[in-house]
Amino acid sequence: MFEFLFNHSLDVFQQASWLFARDWSVWLLLIAIAVALPVIIFSLRSQRKKFKDAPGLLLVVAFFQWVALSTVLVMLWQPILEVSSTAPEDNAISVLIDNSTSMWSLDDGTAEDEASVEASATASDSATGQIPPPESRLGRAIQAFSSDGVIEALQEKFTLRFSQFAQSGDATQIGSDTSGTATAIESLQDLSAPGTRTALLQELGKEMRSAGERSPAGIVLVTDGGHNARSVDSEWWQSVSALNVPVYVVAAGQNSLPGDVELADVDIPGELIPGSSVPVRLSLIYDLPTEIANTGASAQTVVRMFSGDDLLLVEDVQLPADRKRLTHTSWLDLPEESLLELRVELSDSITTSDGQRFNDRRMANNTRHRVLPLAGQPRRVLYIEGEPRWEFKFMRRAISSFNGLELVSLLRTSPNKLYRQGVKDAAELQDGFPVSREALFAYDALIIGSLEAAYLSPEQQRNIQDFVRVRGGTLLMLAGKNGLADGGWGRSPVAQALPAGLDGALPSFSRERMFVAPTLLGKQTEWLTLAASNTDDAQAWDGLPEVADFQRLGDIKPGASVLLQTTGSTSQSSQPVLLWQRYGRGKSYVLATSGTWRWQMGLPAADQRHEAFWQGFMGELVTGVQSRLSVSTDQFEYLDSSSAKLTVDTRNAEFQPDSQQTPQVTIFKPDGSETTVAMQADRAIAGRAVADLDVQDVGAYRLEVSLGSQPDINATRWFMRENNRAEDFGVRRNDALLQRLAASTGGAVLELDELSQLPQLMSAGGSLLVRHSELPLWNMPIFFLLIFVCKLVEWLLRWRAGRI
Repeated sequence: MFEFLFNHSLDVFQQASWLFARDWSVWLLLIAIAVALPVIIFSLRSQRKKFKDAPGLLLVVAFFQWVALSTVLVMLWQPILEVSSTAPEDNAISVLIDNSTSMWSLDDGTAEDEASVEASATASDSATGQIPPPESRLGRAIQAFSSDGVIEALQEKFTLRFSQFAQSGDATQIGSDTSGTATAIESLQDLSAPGTRTALLQELGKEMRSAGERSPAGIVLVTDGGHNARSVDSEWWQSVSALNVPVYVVAAGQNSLPGDVELADVDIPGELIPGSSVPVRLSLIYDLPTEIANTGASAQTVVRMFSGDDLLLVEDVQLPADRKRLTHTSWLDLPEESLLELRVELSDSITTSDGQRFNDRRMANNTRHRVLPLAGQPRRVLYIEGEPRWEFKFMRRAISSFNGLELVSLLRTSPNKLYRQGVKDAAELQDGFPVSREALFAYDALIIGSLEAAYLSPEQQRNIQDFVRVRGGTLLMLAGKNGLADGGWGRSPVAQALPAGLDGALPSFSRERMFVAPTLLGKQTEWLTLAASNTDDAQAWDGLPEVADFQRLGDIKPGASVLLQTTGSTSQSSQPVLLWQRYGRGKSYVLATSGTWRWQMGLPAADQRHEAFWQGFMGELVTGVQSRLSVSTDQFEYLDSSSAKLTVDTRNAEFQPDSQQTPQVTIFKPDGSETTVAMQADRAIAGRAVADLDVQDVGAYRLEVSLGSQPDINATRWFMRENNRAEDFGVRRNDALLQRLAASTGGAVLELDELSQLPQLMSAGGSLLVRHSELPLWNMPIFFLLIFVCKLVEWLLRWRAGRI
């Protein structure tokens, strides 16, 4: 009946806008309607004698006349409905499905499920029609689409296009952004066998770039957020945001896996010396078993490191209950070999403090491999000391067994006499402290003890500043009666590089004994560790004797960090002792004491805490210092990726980018064959050359890089290539990535139980193509019926009263 009277259904009226086709003012219509009633009443005054017995009837007649006239006025203005509608053929949605191995796995990660998924992933028949397990992440997503009628609701307003993406181990150029592997499928039931690698961001970027022709309404991305191809930069995020294609993420899986400990990464310094001790930084992601997590108790796992079948290290790793991520550093004593094929493994179980044992539910993510050359030149440190003193002697003795470093020292024994130690030949430092930048820049770190600044020329002082700023070396200034502020260094160019001002009251050096302890930041600094565990380390620092002296500093600079401080004395407390900052390409340290030798003298001869401090400190001084030839690949371990990116940076003797040199690169493949790599200059960065390497074969690869004009300047790089392992890592749902994708594109993230909201969200999106139409309303039967009823009632009233 409603549609008969109003020409259109109630839904149309609720969704449409009421307008007038005439250009006449709406206010004019309202004024006309308002004026019509008094005009009608005035016109009926001539008939008031006829209605003298019933004056109220005259007003009723006037009202019905006014209603009829108002209806005619509205019809003259020609009302219309403006209707906005969408048609499926005008709006397409791309449903992009992550068909990787992690999407086929179960969130509890049991071994049986991993085996079944791996069997599917390596199946020879890769044709479509594969059905994921109902309990898997992808299986649950398919059920959510089907059970809630989401597909049918979307098809009413959109044209759906389904595609799947994942990469198999034999895919080429997996890491590149142009390696699209998404394939169209007819429905969610036409999936192929799962892939072994996920280039989520690259595939999504390609799909969004084609959105102008294929999917202007948006993209529905069904994924757990796993991305194990090359990372993307800020330009990628800016480009996808500018495309104005909303991404609606259907989040599959869980962000926690109780009972799983994952070895996410293994970080080892790039240059290693046989027989030296190096820090191995392990990054762990874990969720304690529910039985442990509910009690709030901590647990532990065991890390083992192997070289082939030889066990190099066994160490317990504590897993605090209040954390999900952990960085643990183990100090590994390197074997006397030229090459280390390191295998790092986590235990297959998690143990509580009271001895309870729980099996690790996913063992596939417990092992990492690294191939590292144990060769190359030791790092060289130049130490100039202005007077014979105990700190000089004990420091040299503490690092005598540190094979990765050569300490070259200049000791002033008299005003015009220097004692050299550690030089490689008779010509080195024969004229004293280096005068030229090139000679100074040949060292990796510089230590200056109790030496007045005036001993060096202004040019040498500027060279020291540039040693840090330009060369990228490390500077350590030690306390002393002729050091720091008392040596006039606060008025030299070197002061700009130091982490603290040297402008305090003089003299600043005093023979005042003080206890030293790490600050909160110092306790988190790995190279300052004196014991294996945090508890033992705190006790190790508390048990140290006092240092022999102390030198007060000026204000700490804004970018500086304090690592050690005094713990109290008769005159002052909590003064900075060890602090550092970055300056230019390098870094600088100040140690406001020259009395750590008392640690060795006040402790038993077998105590190694003094040696541990100076060996760790010296290792930190040379860590990260650039060489003239720097070689890097974007990864140490390529999992299911057949493309590696090589970067070579070349610098001249003054460590300026050298674009004139052409690096010679040879790659040695696992089968023993070798190939020369053609390098291309990076137009954006001077002195840098890049190349994409084809790494199809599984195994260890070796890169030999040298300069054609100076073959003595060379470097070696090793990396691994493995198959069917990429999806073993990062199996937890990556909520941070999914939220960023939705926020950057104007979409939303939906859980599986929220999937019924998807059609409404996409219908309200701003990227839909909308058709606008106008429906005339002046000819609605309700208008004519209203006029007829009004005139009929008026006639009946007049007839009944006998006053027609």
